[in-house]
Amino acid sequence: MGNYDGSGNYLMADKIAGTTTAAMGFVRDGLFYYPNSALKADVKTLTAKPFLKVSAILVKGIIDEKYSNMTYIAKDISISDIAKIPGVSCKIDLLPESPQVEQTD
Repeated sequence: MGNYDGSGNYLMADKIAGTTTAAMGFVRDGLFYYPNSALKADVKTLTAKPFLKVSAILVKGIIDEKYSNMTYIAKDISISDIAKIPGVSCKIDLLPESPQVEQTD
């Protein structure tokens, strides 16, 4: 993941996350980034260095106010670490007792 380097003519994104075969663009709204595009491209050709690590991916329904499902969490991060980030704890409803997602890196 990294900051979009502005190399695409029609891509409007603040951050890019992905692999060597596909990438997703995100735009910022307040404290959070929301997906706005999907690309068939190598993320390394679209981002300025240094590359950043995705710590967690949280999901919520469109009508839900809080994020209640975590689909990914990095090995060195815990739910309590995420809840300590300013502005995040009021937007999540994850219990530490909830089943953990598979941690991969």
